[in-house]
Amino acid sequence: MYNPIGEIYLEDKEEDYTLSLIHTIFLALLGIQSILLVVSQRLLHPILEMGQKLKELQQGDFSKLSIHSSYKELQQIEHSYNHAIDYIHYLVQTREMFNKILMHELKTPLAKGMFYLKNVPSTQSHTDIKKVFETINSQLDTFRMLEELIAYKGEVSCEEHSVVTVLNHAIKTLHVKKDETIDVHQSCETCLIQGDGALWQICFKNLMDNALRYSPNHHVFIECSQTAITFVNEGEPLPLDISAPIRDWKIERSKNHRSTSGYGFGLFIVKNIIELHGYTLRYHYENHRLALSIQI
Repeated sequence: MYNPIGEIYLEDKEEDYTLSLIHTIFLALLGIQSILLVVSQRLLHPILEMGQKLKELQQGDFSKLSIHSSYKELQQIEHSYNHAIDYIHYLVQTREMFNKILMHELKTPLAKGMFYLKNVPSTQSHTDIKKVFETINSQLDTFRMLEELIAYKGEVSCEEHSVVTVLNHAIKTLHVKKDETIDVHQSCETCLIQGDGALWQICFKNLMDNALRYSPNHHVFIECSQTAITFVNEGEPLPLDISAPIRDWKIERSKNHRSTSGYGFGLFIVKNIIELHGYTLRYHYENHRLALSIQI
């Protein structure tokens, strides 16, 4: 009280262990958070990579996703994404082919119609023009049905049909010419096939149409067994192996084939209808004879 300095400084030299404990706990938690941050970044890297792939997909990049991870969940994500990419790429190619084929297939009847219009009006010209419109309408119905079934994977009915009955309906819509013959073996009379009758009619029609059009003798032979329905005709080998999985249906011009469109649209229809029903198509060529078998 009577110190001339007028001030007294007091120092507590006893250590505060409570604050040291709090600091230690804080540093431990900070270290754990740092470790969790590094681990979470490594775990989230595949998700971030997939997010980047989705952004690239919006720009039209159809490259596949490659994730190197031991986690089954991430592997399933990679598999699902790549499967979706394959399907999207298939849809894009299919729709592009549909557009080109549609334009090509409609040009032929339209050209015929323009030719008929130049003729003198008569009952015959009227009948010919009517056939042109019927052909265009039939082709458009076929395109619409196949586009819906292939693009949206529509389910087909599981009804049982007689092969001979379906063949007869297909032959009626085929308009067989005088120099063309279709020989159906009697073994087909007892043969049955499961699925949609209208689709099988389109399938059989395309098989017979291709056989009659490209064979030199315009003859097709159809035989059946308990396991297969086979269409046989003479001619050149097919421009592509229809038994194998096919992504690009564009026929190379360098191949010696009489397809005027450059696309195997008839083969495309046949293969997709068969696979849509869960069956398999087999192709065999030997000694100038083609055999297309539907494995049932």
